[in-house]
Amino acid sequence: MKSILLALTLLVVVSSALGRMPGSQDEPQGAKQDVKDAGQDTKQAAKKTGSAVEKSTRKAAHDTSHAAKKTESAVQNGTDTAAHDTAHAAKKTGSAVENTTKKITHKSAREVKKGADEVERKTTPQ
Repeated sequence: MKSILLALTLLVVVSSALGRMPGSQDEPQGAKQDVKDAGQDTKQAAKKTGSAVEKSTRKAAHDTSHAAKKTESAVQNGTDTAAHDTAHAAKKTGSAVENTTKKITHKSAREVKKGADEVERKTTPQ
């Protein structure tokens, strides 16, 4: 009887030890679960990376659009200023040409009158 009791005790101890060994069916956290957890972690990391890329892309597109609008505004202002300056320069040049033409015309008229008076003085008997 003692040997049967010893055999039963030994059987209970061995079966208990086998039940706690890694890879057994009863173990809740095994290699399979580790693989599942790693897959979840990878999935979450991919989502976070995708979100970060999307956010960065949207920001870059917004910044590019803003820079383009700012450049367009600067070009428009530069064009307006250049057009205004050109019109002012043309008006100023026109006035200068007109004044110079008047001066030349008056000087020519004086010289012609002076020449005519000289011719008349020389041709008139004294």
